[in-house]
Amino acid sequence: MNFSIRIPLLALIVTTLISCSEKKLKETITSKMKSALSEQLGVDLDVEGIDNIDKNKVNIALRGGDLENFVGDAFVAGMGILNDEGITFVASTETGKILLSFLGEDLFSQHPIQGHFGDSDNSVVVAQFTAFRTNTDSDMSYLDQSRSAFEGTAIIRKFTEDYVELEVDGKIGKVHEIEQPENWTSFSGKVTLSYPIWQMNGMDKTQVFGR
Repeated sequence: MNFSIRIPLLALIVTTLISCSEKKLKETITSKMKSALSEQLGVDLDVEGIDNIDKNKVNIALRGGDLENFVGDAFVAGMGILNDEGITFVASTETGKILLSFLGEDLFSQHPIQGHFGDSDNSVVVAQFTAFRTNTDSDMSYLDQSRSAFEGTAIIRKFTEDYVELEVDGKIGKVHEIEQPENWTSFSGKVTLSYPIWQMNGMDKTQVFGR
């Protein structure tokens, strides 16, 4: 399976697993995450950070872009997925999911790591914000909105095994508005992950974090 396919599949599986309550998540993630991902991907996983799941925390501080569902510290089980072609960060809560992927050559030689939303000759960043609402009658969640960043930049200001800080600044719109820039709106802010879970994919920690 190539990396471009693996990123969204990993994100889908991880965010499905972490859509439960934080308490339930922390009781079940250690035993279920590796087996579920391994079964779906058909590979042995190289996961770091599960022992620190109790310290795992995500904080979202975004402005603009109708992203009111993506603000605060309700997001749980922040995860980083590494490969020599890119880095993907995933976070989820009961009402929303965030995926930020940095793709490009020699990412780990950049200081800081950064990229552009949309077309770029250098590093590219894919940002997806998916919000859900709950039907009070059936207690079932349904898709409320899905937004993507189409223009701007993202920078990883701090990048260690235990802490990641990302800054974003650009234009965002509904997924189907990719060809309608007049409908895009400005957004900016910060995303931090404390003690994230890392899917290493064979990457050496010294190569990744020894910067």
